Amino acid sequence: MEATTAAQKIAQEHTKVLLRDILYEDLSTMEQTHESMRSGKLKAMIVGEMEIAVRHQFHQVNQWVDGKGCME
Repeated sequence: MEATTAAQKIAQEHTKVLLRDILYEDLSTMEQTHESMRSGKLKAMIVGEMEIAVRHQFHQVNQWVDGKGCME
């Protein structure tokens, strides 16, 4: 949706920055988490609502494993 007012533009930019920061936080720990699980040090992981990148990757891998393909 194209912003038509200054308030809408500010809100859109704020949302972009907020999502960027959340994704950077998730991605910065993803490699270490993967290595811990792969080595057996970490047996399971509770994924909360805010782990957006982790949940998305989990969903995409499940789609691929189930033969449904991945979304572009």
